[in-house]
Amino acid sequence: MKAHKKNSDEYLTHSMYKRDVGGLPNAIVDIWKTGVEYWGYKYSSSLSLAGKTKMFMMTNKLLCFVSIMLVFLLFGCSTENATKYISITKTYEENKELKTDILLHDIQTKDLKKVKTIPYTSQYPLTLYNAQDDKIYYTALSKDKKGDEIYELNCKSNKSSQLTNFFIAINNIFDLGDRLFIAGVKRNGNTLVKPYFYYKDEQIIKELFVKKDFNICCASYNTTTNDLYLAGYLSKDEEIAFENQDENGDSKGIDNYIYKLCGKDFKKIAVKENCYIKSIVSYQENIMIKWGATYFDSPSKISLIKDNKEETYPISRKIIKRMAQDSLVYLDSDYLYYINSTDDSGGEKYELCRYSIKDKSVTVIYRAPNNSAINNAQMTK
Repeated sequence: MKAHKKNSDEYLTHSMYKRDVGGLPNAIVDIWKTGVEYWGYKYSSSLSLAGKTKMFMMTNKLLCFVSIMLVFLLFGCSTENATKYISITKTYEENKELKTDILLHDIQTKDLKKVKTIPYTSQYPLTLYNAQDDKIYYTALSKDKKGDEIYELNCKSNKSSQLTNFFIAINNIFDLGDRLFIAGVKRNGNTLVKPYFYYKDEQIIKELFVKKDFNICCASYNTTTNDLYLAGYLSKDEEIAFENQDENGDSKGIDNYIYKLCGKDFKKIAVKENCYIKSIVSYQENIMIKWGATYFDSPSKISLIKDNKEETYPISRKIIKRMAQDSLVYLDSDYLYYINSTDDSGGEKYELCRYSIKDKSVTVIYRAPNNSAINNAQMTK
């Protein structure tokens, strides 16, 4: 694994091994708890090296490349004039218990409230609050303890139920009304992140078609336009890039593909060559991506793509450098919402920020307390 040394711009690389036959996500958790000491950190529930880490899981040979990503994104509302909210996932440790707070920010009124506190049992806590239905969709350890699954919490009745029994890891949850979109890794399969629909009434899961060895690196759903986008790469290209990494452990960019959901299937709409796309968000016909020419390219770049034509987005490198890896939350004609991740002598700090396109100013919407983290933030209904 390669990461920044604490309080330094220096990268350090260490090899760590897990020799049992446990699942890949469990291996990541176990290694992380003690391995962070190599870089001068002490493990806690809120510790994160977002945007700076690269991990490889190995047994007798290289099995796969795993990117540790924080968060995950989405945005929008049912109509342009409807109330717009941002659902926020905050994690922390309290009285030796790991907890997750679900927060709701009203964009129009600027109000922010805590909706609920739930136990933190998943490998990566991911939540989405639907304000219209007063329900929370979230990841938690399955009842059979074989991986992360999707749960539904009815905030009115305070009853929670496990919806799926299919996954070992989940990166995204989007609520499309009659169904949930899930980007996840299924049980008893390979380690690729694939797209799925969970149909609420039928209680069934359907895998959506993309190229066989396509791996999702980020995704977004705009609830204003109902546009759902995926970005990712072919796993064979990533393996080749890893095998040919430079002396600093960095990998050259590879072809990344952007897909859009059209009807019941995904259609490839753009190709970004020689890069790694870290985050994606959309507004009307504009697709914004945060990307790097190499895996550790810092600061990343931000571009707008429309009709397969790309242009640079007018935002300073200083602002981009402070962004978390999968940081883009919501975009409209006036503002860009994103997650900040900064590191100082007091440790990692997380903020939900708003960038004004007009005057290029940055406003901190929410700052997570010390020893806590913003795991994801996304637009919701």
